[in-house]
Amino acid sequence: MMRRIGRELRGLVRPRHFVQLSALAVFAALFLELAEDVWIQEGFAWDVPVALAIHRLQRPWLDEAMQAITWTGGYGALLGTLVGGLWLLRRLMPERALLLLGSYTAASVFTLGLKQVFQRPRPALFPPLVAARGYSFPSGHTFAGLMLYGMLAVYLWQDRRRGPALLMALWGPLIGLSRIYLGVHYPSDVLASLTAGVLWMLPGLALMGRGLPPFKPREDPTAASFRR
Repeated sequence: MMRRIGRELRGLVRPRHFVQLSALAVFAALFLELAEDVWIQEGFAWDVPVALAIHRLQRPWLDEAMQAITWTGGYGALLGTLVGGLWLLRRLMPERALLLLGSYTAASVFTLGLKQVFQRPRPALFPPLVAARGYSFPSGHTFAGLMLYGMLAVYLWQDRRRGPALLMALWGPLIGLSRIYLGVHYPSDVLASLTAGVLWMLPGLALMGRGLPPFKPREDPTAASFRR
């Protein structure tokens, strides 16, 4: 009987579940640590030096590039969500389209709520290169960007589009870097959004793996021609 119970427990607690729970715990602890220091206005010794070091990279062509990148975390992210949702609907995957649209909407509302709770002023280390309204913590562009482009990266990877998938995986952190470069966020704002974005994504990824119909990857045209 004890052996049977042991087998059942091993079936419930698999290695990948342990890895997922460990990742959740690590990212949750990091976000809570950042949030606590912002709440008590303790500050971070590395915030200003890192922001100034990134600002010293400023070049006219890089200004334009960073402004374009940061746009993809604002109105561009909204447009990307709609386009991604339509793409999934065309692939006859309404559940995944709904997950993408719902996650983006909920994430946007969540970050707006956190900004009102913490009410951290935006940095004034140097004149910002773009206009930004509202509070600083956490970075809404980074959060939405990581969630949207991270989920698209998973979809593209499952669709066997490795190059675009890797680009999408890196795009969320790149949006965060642009927000620091442009002078509208502290590095700690961006780091908090990256950790919160991962926390937001992990349950969705778990749902993709268990509760949703399997992704329908593109058919290899060569294999299709052989069958014909």
